[in-house]
Amino acid sequence: MAEVTDRNALLRALAGALANVAVLTALLVYFGWVRIAEQSRHLGVDESLFRVSTREYLLRSVRPVLILLISIAVAALVWVALDQWLARRIAARGSGDPVVRWSVRGLGAFAVLLPLLTWLLRRVWPATTYVAFPLTVAAGLLLVLYLLRLRQSMAGDAALPATRDVVVRACAALLTAICLFSAAANYATVEGRRLAQGFVADLASQPQVVVYSAAHLHIDAPGATEEELPPEQSAYLYRYVGLRLLEYTNDTFFLVSEEWTPQYGVVVVLPDDETRRVELVRDRRETR
Repeated sequence: MAEVTDRNALLRALAGALANVAVLTALLVYFGWVRIAEQSRHLGVDESLFRVSTREYLLRSVRPVLILLISIAVAALVWVALDQWLARRIAARGSGDPVVRWSVRGLGAFAVLLPLLTWLLRRVWPATTYVAFPLTVAAGLLLVLYLLRLRQSMAGDAALPATRDVVVRACAALLTAICLFSAAANYATVEGRRLAQGFVADLASQPQVVVYSAAHLHIDAPGATEEELPPEQSAYLYRYVGLRLLEYTNDTFFLVSEEWTPQYGVVVVLPDDETRRVELVRDRRETR
């Protein structure tokens, strides 16, 4: 039982780190920032323009980061099941059992070949391997450490001194955390690029925006039209059509025109205040 506990100590430390609220919060914020920055870059807009709050970063990151963490948790459960099977096999048949020896060799080869195979497949599945590569490096590192401890227990060697063991665990946890944040950044980059490409492809289906203003807004964007309104019929003197919603954040509308492209276009920034009225239109109605 002591050997099993020792072999699983690193896994428990990693699980504890992932369960730490501060680590998860940092991961969520980092993911959200990278995704919005990548999306903004592809749309030709600077990320700082949106002034996204930490709360919005967190809310926008929960679902994709949870998918990433669930994948890691499933892999960890498989690891635990394999460790329990090996421990029972060693206890029942000894470390000289051929199945045990070949399993250890196979895990060693897997630890090296998994990152290498992921890197080689980058041309076949570029997005998937881009996200998976840091995770496979972390998995390879943890497998190597696990196998070293397993061989140590099978050979009956003395365990590392407590001070060295702490250093090994801390370094392994640090490198694993770096790989996890790298995978999250890569995932966020892929997601941000996908969102930007989806926005450009579906620009015509984005909500139409009609802006009413008492003052001249001087919106000069390809596809946007300014219409003057009779002063005796409305408190607003100007109406702007041909606009689409890009983003709404921090009490600010970010609009593009219907002929906007990432290469050529204007992003209109309108604070949400009482000097104008903004209508979001989901149908193809004609404005009058």
